[in-house]
Amino acid sequence: MRAAGGAVLALLAGACARQEAPRGGPPDERPPVVVAVRPAAFSEAGDPREPIRIEFDDRISERASTGTIEDAVIVSPLTGALRVDHKGDALEVEQAGGLRPGLVYRVMVLPVIRDMFGNVMREPFEFVFSTGAPFHETAVAGLVVDRVTGAPAPALEVSVVAEEEIGAERPVTYRSRTDTAGLYTLRYLPPGEYRLTAWEDRDRDLVADPFEVQATRPVGLAGADTVFLDFPVMQPDTTPAVLARVDVVDSATLRLTFDDYLDPDEALARVGAVLERQREGDPPAPTVQRLLHEHRWDALRSARDSARRAEAARARDTAAVDTSQVADTADVPDTARADPADVRARPGAGARGQPLRGNPLELQLPSQVAYVELADSLPWDVAYELAVEGVVNLAGVPGGGGRTLVVRERPPPPAVPDTGVARPDTGAARPAGPGGRAWDGRPPGR
Repeated sequence: MRAAGGAVLALLAGACARQEAPRGGPPDERPPVVVAVRPAAFSEAGDPREPIRIEFDDRISERASTGTIEDAVIVSPLTGALRVDHKGDALEVEQAGGLRPGLVYRVMVLPVIRDMFGNVMREPFEFVFSTGAPFHETAVAGLVVDRVTGAPAPALEVSVVAEEEIGAERPVTYRSRTDTAGLYTLRYLPPGEYRLTAWEDRDRDLVADPFEVQATRPVGLAGADTVFLDFPVMQPDTTPAVLARVDVVDSATLRLTFDDYLDPDEALARVGAVLERQREGDPPAPTVQRLLHEHRWDALRSARDSARRAEAARARDTAAVDTSQVADTADVPDTARADPADVRARPGAGARGQPLRGNPLELQLPSQVAYVELADSLPWDVAYELAVEGVVNLAGVPGGGGRTLVVRERPPPPAVPDTGVARPDTGAARPAGPGGRAWDGRPPGR
């Protein structure tokens, strides 16, 4: 009996350990709401070893809607490892070593806490308290976007460290996190000069590692400043952009493809590009006239196409086109010769000149492509070497470029239709005449 009783008690204990929604009565559809905090908002904390307590109006689940309970609470500044314990209808938060004196702490509860019915918090909750420092009405806020796509970057860690504490063993690190729209906020920081870093914390160690998407910006605060700081993040890079491929677009235009994104704001006028003849008897190599980023070249092409359409419309209106005066354009380069300074790509336009969606900062997006315009046409079937140097990639790494052969290959002659009828004199296929008979080219009946 004693053994059986022990087994029953064990089963009951296991049942109590499982979290289930309470049974009976109408379903609860109200999201959990914070009803009390300790220390109280805008108060001064007592015992620095006492945990921060966040109480809700209902029992909450140990599982967050996304991530973990530990991820649901952000304490700023972070001065030690954070521990979050589930206590029925409350969360208790402790930092290793306790709260540090002389600081203002900001606690944020993200809207991922849910109750036993699965109802999730509708909005974040935050409060601040002090361990002896005054409350400064300061704030740093902004939008973080992906530099390559221009889209908002959600769920990125954001930290702020005073310049004088950078490199310290335990620096006071103020924290935030970007929301689903890529927005972040940091409040109640003391005046001073800071370094702000946003990064994608892939290994969840709260350290911006060299392999993680990130960006760093300086920021200064004085008095009751509110600073708005928007900026892009990108994958760190230490290698230059290498020329990977060259395509002949037309007789006087080359398309260059690199293995890395180029900085669209870096002028290509500083990039060196030259065609070199390979054999003595070959025609001289055409001179490189200019290099253009893909967005610039697309803008010029769009302007050229618009001008051609307008000219065609005028020609139709006058109905006076002299076909005998039309020049042979088979070898005319299909590029615009306008000064690129006269044509500007609209901010927020993509590599193909189309308006971008999800590019709130209207960044000119980078491309791996650039175009070379030549002063003269490339001869047919002659190999030249293209040498490019001085390219700067999106991460600001200089020294990119490379060498490759360029050949403008003559297009093959048009294929002759094979009718299956052999010519008597050569045995080659000849076109069929009326009625499907072999035709020698003379009019029928002769």
